[in-house]
Amino acid sequence: MNRTKFIIALSTMFLVFSCKQNDVLQENIVEKETIKSFAKTMSDSLATKGPIVPIKVNPDSIKSKLFGKNQNKTFSLMDGLSYDPYLSSNMYALRDMPLTFQARGGGANSANRYLQTNGRGKELVLTSSDNPSTTNFKVRVLPASSGIPYLIYSFQENTPISVGQYSNAPNNKVLFLLNDESGSLYNASWDLIASSSNPGYFAIESQSYLEQGPGGMWDIFYNVIELKDATKIGYGKYSNKPQQDFLITPRSKFTLSSMEYVNDYNATVTKGPDVILKGSYTNTGYSNLSYDIECLKSEFLSSNFSVNKSINFQFENIAQKFKRPSVLQGVINLNPGSNIEADVSLNSTGYTKNMLTKVPFLISPRTKVAIDYKVASYTVSVDFVAIATYQDREVKISGRWTGRVISDEYPLSDHSYIITDIDTGAPKMVKLPNPNLHLNSVNKPLAVQ
Repeated sequence: MNRTKFIIALSTMFLVFSCKQNDVLQENIVEKETIKSFAKTMSDSLATKGPIVPIKVNPDSIKSKLFGKNQNKTFSLMDGLSYDPYLSSNMYALRDMPLTFQARGGGANSANRYLQTNGRGKELVLTSSDNPSTTNFKVRVLPASSGIPYLIYSFQENTPISVGQYSNAPNNKVLFLLNDESGSLYNASWDLIASSSNPGYFAIESQSYLEQGPGGMWDIFYNVIELKDATKIGYGKYSNKPQQDFLITPRSKFTLSSMEYVNDYNATVTKGPDVILKGSYTNTGYSNLSYDIECLKSEFLSSNFSVNKSINFQFENIAQKFKRPSVLQGVINLNPGSNIEADVSLNSTGYTKNMLTKVPFLISPRTKVAIDYKVASYTVSVDFVAIATYQDREVKISGRWTGRVISDEYPLSDHSYIITDIDTGAPKMVKLPNPNLHLNSVNKPLAVQ
């Protein structure tokens, strides 16, 4: 009986195992058929459309020749603070260095925003992950006489990206990676146009893919790269779409090395409330006492660097300290002296400064001296230029700094001195050697009369 049960159980297990094996086998067959079907679809598509070829370009139709050197923009650059005067020189400094292009918005609201190569002779695609082997590009800057502002290369493949089309479907324009650099590269000519509405982003404009708009014979435009769906890249007339704006980020981190304030004619200096430093000391003895009375005050000094948004540089030393400009009697000095403390950085909004001034006094016996030492406060706004380096490359970052500046500029007579006889409570007077002098100009202690 037990033998019979064992045989039945064993047979059941074998049957179940066989069924599972058949299921797995069937799944493998379906998967293989799916892969074959997908490959066949791709093959049929390639056979239908043909290989990708660069578009044919009439050299006289490229933008620099058709519109002239001074009209090489399809839409206005950013105005005011957002304009970066160093874009051209910075792009030259970045030549052949790895960088990424990330769209402000994905096609069909997808998270895929990075441009990614897919091999030579193939369309570029989109990805959400930043993989340096496929998302790294580099820019080459050609002489102005070439009519080509920039060539954009795959860093891995070392060949340019270009406007292309399928040989059997010429109306289907694509962005693809050239097989090599042979022949004309006008179809791989690009310009980087700063977004007029979104500082820090750029349209990647073809200098050769020209189209006629619906607005008549004068409505012609050069296409910009545009994300179409989750993975597809196409082209369109620039219209501030998130899918047309790209953040350009160099892979290498730069080191901030120096900063200067510029354009004093454009600076603003606004007088604020005075800051009062307080100090006191009591001579309880019965003889004159020379003593440096410390006047103290903690004050928050604001600081804000508004950087002109352009290339998305990353810095090794973003907290590097620099000096504020100085102000004397309402006049700005763009070159702060050696006595000015370095206390501002690109990533800070200010700090609390513990201010200290020592006032030398000759205090008579049994006398208390209290001082309200007054310093001027100004709000300053001024242009700046910072220099950052990476190996032998140098870039410039510009913008505007706004913050508070303290100026110890008042003469001796402008401070308040309260001097009291501690035995009688009677007030005493301070003897100033020259009321119009500043404390720094006095070579002997102030005295109580």
